[in-house]
Amino acid sequence: MAWSSPSAHSAPQWHQGERGGPAGDRVTERGQELGGFFALGPRHVRRAGYGAMQLAGDGVFGPPRERDEALRMLRAAVDAGVDHIDTAQYYGPGTVNELIREALYPYPDDLSIVSKVAARRDAGGALLRFDEPHQLRQGIEDNLG
Repeated sequence: MAWSSPSAHSAPQWHQGERGGPAGDRVTERGQELGGFFALGPRHVRRAGYGAMQLAGDGVFGPPRERDEALRMLRAAVDAGVDHIDTAQYYGPGTVNELIREALYPYPDDLSIVSKVAARRDAGGALLRFDEPHQLRQGIEDNLG
């Protein structure tokens, strides 16, 4: 979809963009994608990705109430053009990464999965610092698992 504004006082008007895809194709009159892209390592991804934190259970701890719905949501996000998903091993803990793997593996070539380290969950769900150098390395390994 693209937009144009006939006057400074009227609402933007949206129309179909050249790309015609399901998402990420809101193009201004000048042909610039709204939100744009940014560098993520060697890749360029859309500014808006999908934050997967809410897929875990209550308090971002444990399994989701509706596992099948969480899997459908991840697939729908990628089908709609999402090109990066934000996650962390301590979401769940581990639950969200498992959902992403189950829903999307083998991963599309244009999908980036970004994560965070430096925190852990205890048995009760409390968030704890995990930021010593050896712990950071362990957090990275846990995310890759």
